[in-house]
Amino acid sequence: MANEKTQSEGEIIDATEAMPAAYIHAVGVLNALGNDAASVASRLRSGDPTSLTQDATLLLQNERCFVGRVTAELPTLPTEFANFDCRNNRLALAALEQMRQPIDHAIARYGADRVGVVVGTSTSGIDRAEQLYRDVEDDFHYRQCEIGSLSIFIQRYLGLAGPAYTISTACSSSGRAVLSAQRLLASGLVDVVIVGGVDSLCRLTLNGFDSLDSLSRRRCRPLSADRDGISIGEGAALLLLSREPSPCAVLAVGDSSDAHHISAPCPQGSGAEVAMRKALEQARITASQLDYINLHGTATPLNDAMEAAAVYRLVEDRVPVGSTKQLIGHTLGAAAAQELVLCYLAMMDEQPYAPTHHWPEESVVDAALAPVRLATAESTAGRFYLSNSFAFGGNNISILLGRNEA
Repeated sequence: MANEKTQSEGEIIDATEAMPAAYIHAVGVLNALGNDAASVASRLRSGDPTSLTQDATLLLQNERCFVGRVTAELPTLPTEFANFDCRNNRLALAALEQMRQPIDHAIARYGADRVGVVVGTSTSGIDRAEQLYRDVEDDFHYRQCEIGSLSIFIQRYLGLAGPAYTISTACSSSGRAVLSAQRLLASGLVDVVIVGGVDSLCRLTLNGFDSLDSLSRRRCRPLSADRDGISIGEGAALLLLSREPSPCAVLAVGDSSDAHHISAPCPQGSGAEVAMRKALEQARITASQLDYINLHGTATPLNDAMEAAAVYRLVEDRVPVGSTKQLIGHTLGAAAAQELVLCYLAMMDEQPYAPTHHWPEESVVDAALAPVRLATAESTAGRFYLSNSFAFGGNNISILLGRNEA
């Protein structure tokens, strides 16, 4: 217990020394909003909810639902990477190519052995395995759906020799990847890390969430009184991090584990609160300094209720909050990185946004929730954003993003 201390509320939180900031030097992103950072930022500002579309391929057994599908024509993998070929790795390659110049510059400056890769996923190439079950193919290789394929592919494609690994902790996967990347940089094992998350649509996850009665047949509606479940999305979000200062940085990452239930969150949101407080403590800032909180905001009754309660205990109604999942869907293992990049784009663009307000007209905020302050377009600009991601088993991540004003 030497490295812990007890808060007044009774929680046990980590009290180790803060790690140095991990500065963002480039991002690559594609999701239902757009196929690159510029198009994603543009539609993020408009808050167009039509980015979630009705699935035309019947991923959900015998029914239809709304999904956040990437519409880009994805690049093909070189023939020497045929054993890695799947939609997930093609999404990763599309994001990588958006930041290829700064990556190549980092490799030339620091060396291939000083560039790490830490990425998160939950579906990996499961859709490729599903294809195999439908149509027997001679060119199938287990790497196409293996959970660790993502980091190995990125490392080999770029010719890197530094640490490379994939993290899979369900919906917090890419958030834990960001935490691991920050630790790699702080340890001095690497000078640069390619970090993020990639997930692709597949039948397994849609039907799995449907079996839990967690999947909405409509576009999801976070914090709404008539919310009835999640909408699944896909995409890739990658960031290039280093210790070299830049205009924006990952200041801290708080983590915790509820160990409450395999799929349901702790109703009081105690683990979520611990993760948020931990991030603030590590960055040596107070909750009152926050300018915006990006909620996990899945639009399930239990998640939104517990998160609103946790956020209200942290900041009451003083800090605006919102969710982007009705714009891009819940991208599962990629969600933390996707939403970190959305926060980054909004912060750097200095264009405030209020994503949660783009519900259908009949929706209203659930009065039964803790009375958090829903963001408006005028309320989200600022220097410090906190972004939450919570996963099955109570695996919680809260990432603090900050603009460097030095």
